[in-house]
Amino acid sequence: MERKQKNKFNPYTELDVPKSADDVTIKTAYKKMALKWHPDKHPETERDAATEKFKKVSEAYSILSNEKRRKYFDKHGTIEGEEDTVDMDDIFKDIFKGGGMSFSFEEVFDDFSDLLRGGKADSKSFNKMFG
Repeated sequence: MERKQKNKFNPYTELDVPKSADDVTIKTAYKKMALKWHPDKHPETERDAATEKFKKVSEAYSILSNEKRRKYFDKHGTIEGEEDTVDMDDIFKDIFKGGGMSFSFEEVFDDFSDLLRGGKADSKSFNKMFG
């Protein structure tokens, strides 16, 4: 049985931004937190703790400022295993060399999942692929 971690890393919490935050808000929050927790801004006795917090803030920004990493975190609640995942959009682009396909595999999969749950397939991307 899997245990939930009590202190699970959450980049939104580290930067004190909502999940709906845009790029500008994330960048502004990062700059503010990076300045606040930069080790050089703290006395020697607090430097180790400030360094750890600074690393967490930097990691949070590296996740939220990268569209793919942010989507992965939002979907899985972690970045563990991110390197091992396959991006189906990249595979389709490689196979079809951008042959005019203007849909996202993730959107199509989500639409297909909705359809299986009894929803309607009214998405342009789903209809374009399975028409």
